[in-house]
Amino acid sequence: MADPRVRWILELLVKIDLAQIPRIEELAREVHISSSRLRHLFKTEVGVTLSRYVKMMRLQRARILLQDSFLEVKEIVAAVGLKDVSHFVRDYKTIYGETPMRSRFRESA
Repeated sequence: MADPRVRWILELLVKIDLAQIPRIEELAREVHISSSRLRHLFKTEVGVTLSRYVKMMRLQRARILLQDSFLEVKEIVAAVGLKDVSHFVRDYKTIYGETPMRSRFRESA
């Protein structure tokens, strides 16, 4: 990865709470470029859009919380910075091929 602005954004995303990720416009201001330029750079450098990358980070963290905690699904959704449980369940099932609760019970068995 060549662009230091994208590297900085990736490092920031790893360090901050997923529920507190700034909007793309705020991230772009941090690296002194427009939000459209950041979107383009990120997609070019990483291969996926910034919003897709963030969603994948949130879903991965949710999967870990499902396996390692006793939090309810709605609590996990809030903890990873998502707002809608039904969208979360749909996205989770699309990525992992099973519902969040199925993952939890399969992992604990």
